[in-house]
Amino acid sequence: MHAGSKKLNKTAADFFAIFATFCYSRSVQKKTTLSLSQSQSNHIILKEASTSIMNRKILFGLLALTLMTILLSACRVIDADTIPKNPAAHMGSAQFLLPEIDIQKGQKLDLVDDVAVPHTIKNGTWNSSTPDTTQEAGAPSVNLNFTGGDRSTIGPFNQAGTFKIYCTIHGGMKLTIVVK
Repeated sequence: MHAGSKKLNKTAADFFAIFATFCYSRSVQKKTTLSLSQSQSNHIILKEASTSIMNRKILFGLLALTLMTILLSACRVIDADTIPKNPAAHMGSAQFLLPEIDIQKGQKLDLVDDVAVPHTIKNGTWNSSTPDTTQEAGAPSVNLNFTGGDRSTIGPFNQAGTFKIYCTIHGGMKLTIVVK
């Protein structure tokens, strides 16, 4: 056996001994005194020693598995494009989930189509059942098509004010964007 390997095994054995001592208190370990012959006594001591080493190996294996699990779960890869950076307005099948959203001047707005329903979003609003296609001064131009389950970003909104967008397909589907 290589000398470095012996040193590693001794270091591992020392670690096991410390770990086992930490995990098991001395009150759990019992010593039984029996009147046995020398060979019987040696056999029992060897059996207790091998059981102790086996317990240490099991404990070390569990500890190593736990550490590997922690390390692997901490090292996950996240695509930076999937991290939301802007406020979001979510769309249902025929309505925005919230009719109004507040954002800060200079921010963009993510429009998220949460359902498998197409939407065509443009500047303007619904007045009863009539579309009003007026684009407010300072509003970014919006003309987006959603096919369902997708998202798009509008903006930036560089001017404070109230801006409106609507879905040309679904009557009454409108969103008011308040830029502060």
